[in-house]
This record gives sequence, C-alpha cells and structure tokens, in this order.
Amino acid sequence: MSENRRPHIFISYSHDDKQYAERVADKLKASNFDVWWDDDLLLGDVWNPKLDQAIKRSFALLVIVTKKSLQSHWVTYEWSIASILNIPVIPIVVEDVEF
Repeated sequence: MSENRRPHIFISYSHDDKQYAERVADKLKASNFDVWWDDDLLLGDVWNPKLDQAIKRSFALLVIVTKKSLQSHWVTYEWSIASILNIPVIPIVVEDVEF
C-alpha cells in the first residue's frame, strides 16, 4: 500500500443499524481511515458493481453483526465477496446472535 493511500475499510451492515454504522464510520474517519459504506448509493442505482468495486479496494470488510444484519441479503453478499477475494472480514458483534 502506498504511503499516500489510507487503509480502505468497507462497512457492511443492515439498514436497521444505520445509526450505529454511521458512528463507526465517523470514528474510523477520525482515525484517518478511508471508509466506504452505502451512504452515497441512490435509489435506482445498480448496487452490485458498486459494492464489488468498493470491496475489491478494501483493506478489510467490517461487518456490524446484529440479528437484522445476519438476515440481510446484502450483508451476506458483501461478506461472501470479501471471503472469495481473501479480504479480511472483521465482525463487530453488537448484540447476542447465533451464527
């Protein structure tokens, strides 16, 4: 990684947990990390290519684990892509869940 490029972290979460994800993103940005989360996706966008590209650029995929996120198609998709690409997946377990 070049010295000028900050580590890029992709945040995966359920939209029910958006406030928590936003707080995590803000703290990471304050620590000089480059953070991607879907706050800039627009209704009607084709999400898969944008998600794939953002995950490929990532140093790590941070997953906010809640009961809702474990039911989310998108969280499962993002976690799978990161696993396929051998990108480290870092779970933040927010509530008691069963994997």
